[in-house]
Amino acid sequence: MRDWILPPHVYRETVYLSGGKKVDVYRAPLESEGPRLVAANGRETLCYMHAFFVFRWGRNMPTLEIGHGRLDRNMALWHAVPIRGPWSPETLIAFGRRWAHLELARFER
Repeated sequence: MRDWILPPHVYRETVYLSGGKKVDVYRAPLESEGPRLVAANGRETLCYMHAFFVFRWGRNMPTLEIGHGRLDRNMALWHAVPIRGPWSPETLIAFGRRWAHLELARFER
């Protein structure tokens, strides 16, 4: 097999399937965008995307909206999801990463 030049942060890992079959897989970090401050419905809103889950959190709101897509184009899927902590980019990033990883873990075997 030819050794490919991989982009930064992408690495090859060998996994063994049932029956002993060996397969090389390539792992890459989950993509993120933001956070960005936007005006939505007359309210300052922090927006952040991690693993193509988009988190939109209005100032002084105890809940946020979670969608799927990119910051500039996404569809809302979950509404009124509770969030705790000060309204800040750091709080939203921590929440978004934790939430996305927990959601994706539901589909692991």
